[in-house]
Amino acid sequence: MHSNGKVMNKERLENVAGAVIFLIFLISAADSEAQSTMSDNKAEPNAESLRPYATKVRSINPTDEDFSDLAPLVSKIGNSRVVVLGEGTHSEGTTSQAKARMVRFLHQKMGFDVLAWESGLFQTYAMNAALRKTDIPLFQAKRFLMSGGWANEEAIDPVFQYARTSWQTGRPLEMTGFDSGKPRASSQFFREYFTDLALRNPSLKLTSDEWDLIDKLQKRGYGFISSEVTPEADRQKQIKVLDELSQKLRTNQKELLKTFSQKELLFAERFIYDSLMSEEIAYIRTSKGGTEWNLARDKFMADSFRWLMNNLYPNRKIIIWAATAHLIRNGNQIENLKNKDWYQTAHHMGHHLYPLLRDDLYTIAFTAYGGRLGDVFPEGSGNNSQIEEMSPAPPKSFEETAHQLKQPFLFVDLRNAPPDHWLRGKFVSVALGRLENSAVWSNVVDAFFFIDQAEPIRYLPKQN
Repeated sequence: MHSNGKVMNKERLENVAGAVIFLIFLISAADSEAQSTMSDNKAEPNAESLRPYATKVRSINPTDEDFSDLAPLVSKIGNSRVVVLGEGTHSEGTTSQAKARMVRFLHQKMGFDVLAWESGLFQTYAMNAALRKTDIPLFQAKRFLMSGGWANEEAIDPVFQYARTSWQTGRPLEMTGFDSGKPRASSQFFREYFTDLALRNPSLKLTSDEWDLIDKLQKRGYGFISSEVTPEADRQKQIKVLDELSQKLRTNQKELLKTFSQKELLFAERFIYDSLMSEEIAYIRTSKGGTEWNLARDKFMADSFRWLMNNLYPNRKIIIWAATAHLIRNGNQIENLKNKDWYQTAHHMGHHLYPLLRDDLYTIAFTAYGGRLGDVFPEGSGNNSQIEEMSPAPPKSFEETAHQLKQPFLFVDLRNAPPDHWLRGKFVSVALGRLENSAVWSNVVDAFFFIDQAEPIRYLPKQN
């Protein structure tokens, strides 16, 4: 009887366990079906369902400090430590205006006090120093950033004016950069920096032959694109000089700290690394081609930005000014409608940063429905203006849907949209270089800053 009781209890337990398993299966199946239905039943893009989640932006005037229209962005961006202001192309002046105003808003209202450019560390370091010195004309200070480009844009000039003024307050807007070096300014500043260090501590002095080797290495790393491949033996001689200089900084640090600050030595080591990596990236482009070069460059930019966050600006809130394409994440989820494999093997800067930052990284993609692209130069500059009409964004794309709301500027937060809304589903956008791409965009960026009609970049008259 006792034994039979055990059997009966075992049978009951088995029956109960079976019922529980079956119930879990039903619940799981129902949940899976609900999720599938939720995903499948996401409505395709339509203007009326977009309206409640589109914040109207009143102005993109870079000097407009009535931020009441941007106030809703505070809760959307939240506690993110890094905000990306990403442009779809480098030829949209309207985007530059909108980004310039966003810089001022983020600095004044959200505590972001570092602006990191898609430019070299050397140049931006020199520019940051020059902006602090009011006896240096602004146009000269800006030239450290790069020759032409953002430094000469009419719409971005207020950013530099604002940054200079901010140094007279208790909360300056500092400038930095994370890209590999660019021509002229990088090698010039490197020489000036290390010449100054050597004057203060002769152990760091370089011979004229050593400088000649460094100059040759930097000419490749910081020069314009060239098809010439340097013999490997020559490369290694040049690399060796910088390796030995770096070794001096590391092994003699205790002694060097009697003369230099920790920050000065930190910069010195990083400048050497930057020179070596810029040359390596240039070498990859020459020897392996554009695809490998892009991968190496984006990986380097992510590494540089991590170094900035951890070493120079710990606990500081940082704005990134760059092309959107560098800061996307989950690029392999993007499907280009003309070339399905376009993004499948690309690992962008954002791909490397996202696992480190997660919700601390908030990426805003600036995008337009239509308008004009190009560069407008002042008369007598010697440059020819080039303007082209944009093809309007395709039907059912995000941009065409936003266009129907008949607003010049909108901010659309993807991160915090309801899970069952089409903004969290798959749709087409032209936010990356005007290419027609389909993706679950909330997995790629966090928000769209929509511009209905873009206008080309306008450049300032040349100053000497």
